[in-house]
Amino acid sequence: MKNELVYPGKTISTSEELEPSKGTFEQSGIVYGSILGKLSTEKLQATVNGKTIRMLKKGDLVYAVLEDVLSEQMSLLKFQPVDNVGVDNSFAFMRISEIQKGYTERFSDYVKIGDYLKARIVEVKKLGTYLTIAEPDLGVVKANCRQCKKQMTREGNGFKCVCGNFEKRKVPK
Repeated sequence: MKNELVYPGKTISTSEELEPSKGTFEQSGIVYGSILGKLSTEKLQATVNGKTIRMLKKGDLVYAVLEDVLSEQMSLLKFQPVDNVGVDNSFAFMRISEIQKGYTERFSDYVKIGDYLKARIVEVKKLGTYLTIAEPDLGVVKANCRQCKKQMTREGNGFKCVCGNFEKRKVPK
């Protein structure tokens, strides 16, 4: 158990086995990690040496990949925070109203599955994290061609491929 990697909320032991110390807390007789770090169990105390992780919050920038369009109103994205805090490779949702300001009829008019997006967190709830690309400096930063599957280069309000295909996207200004 010594030198084991511990993260916030990870169960370490019962309070009968080890007493909570630095980087840990006890709740209902169970000792949990409160920070990310290495576990030390000297002198019957559980100690975690490491650093505090700042949790994701509204306003954080993330890079995300559009994984799936779940319905006409909701899509699923896999994201990584820009400054590597909070979580690693988590999933988030984006409502169709978070594509742009004003009316948006279909996701496919602005983003496609597999696109890489620069987005901002608008809500962090127990049931999920919600993203937006409606701000002018947010949108698709990398896209692949739907015809030949090669990476495209940004051109104007979309992306152009070496095969000649042009695809419109919601791109950052």
